[in-house]
Amino acid sequence: MLIFCMIIFSFTFLIIAPFMSIILRGVLYFSHAPSYDNSYTFLRNQKGGAHMPNVAICRSYFSGVRTSFNLGEDLYEHWVLLAAQSGSFCFQLGAGEAEDTKLIKAGELVLCPPGTPLKRWVVDPLTFVFIEFASDSPHPTGKITVNDVQRLTSTFTYLRQVSQHNQAETSNVDYMNHLLRDLLRMIDWERKLAGQAVPRDQLDPLSQRALAYLDLHAFDESLNLQHLAQELGLSASQLTRRFQDAYKLSPIAYVTTIRLRKACALLVETDDTLEAIAEQCGYQNAFYFSRMFKKKQQISPSTYRRTYRI
Repeated sequence: MLIFCMIIFSFTFLIIAPFMSIILRGVLYFSHAPSYDNSYTFLRNQKGGAHMPNVAICRSYFSGVRTSFNLGEDLYEHWVLLAAQSGSFCFQLGAGEAEDTKLIKAGELVLCPPGTPLKRWVVDPLTFVFIEFASDSPHPTGKITVNDVQRLTSTFTYLRQVSQHNQAETSNVDYMNHLLRDLLRMIDWERKLAGQAVPRDQLDPLSQRALAYLDLHAFDESLNLQHLAQELGLSASQLTRRFQDAYKLSPIAYVTTIRLRKACALLVETDDTLEAIAEQCGYQNAFYFSRMFKKKQQISPSTYRRTYRI
């Protein structure tokens, strides 16, 4: 009887053993295989997705002309961008002292990190942009000066236009986030360039003289770069090249930036005609001024005035 049982057991084992091997290999495979979620995370990491900077606008506001802020101080859960489009304001971050107060005017903005008190007060009648956004990336904080003012202004213009439509639409949300992300990347890039810039005391002396001259005469209709080049003992092309090397933009682009910054302020803060604004900003007439303004700002002066005034 014992021998018979042993024969039956051996026969059964020979039949079942191959199937047991297959089952065991399957158990081992699935116990060590990554889950779907882990595989998805791995693929995102391989493509860089998990480490890509992300930005999501929580809320935004584009003001009319203001003589004061509704709140002189506030604390925010997320990052805050506060920028002057015309006029100016002062701000302090955290428990700052009087010497920590900084002035913000057109072409400049504040980046305030989450959980940091932001104090602000209007200096000159102000139109401003307020954006609160969530981000998983580090950003510079405090006062930021943007060199590419035309691009900054056009970005704010597009953000305002999109915000006036249905912000719940995915395409609108995505586009606004894209615009903000692009602006933040531009700020980072300009800061990198500034870090590589030549110290002021090592700048070309002739370029410094040219800059001082342009600051003084930017609004003169008779401004002549050929005459300036002759005064410096340079040809016009030499002046442009040396100025570009020192300040990362041409003399003409620099003057245009200054003129249009003033024009934006006059359009919002005064009732002056386009002819009068053109004259104050160094342009021959309203037609040429309007053409230049629309080319650089992607919006006409009249539309800009209607958009940014109450």
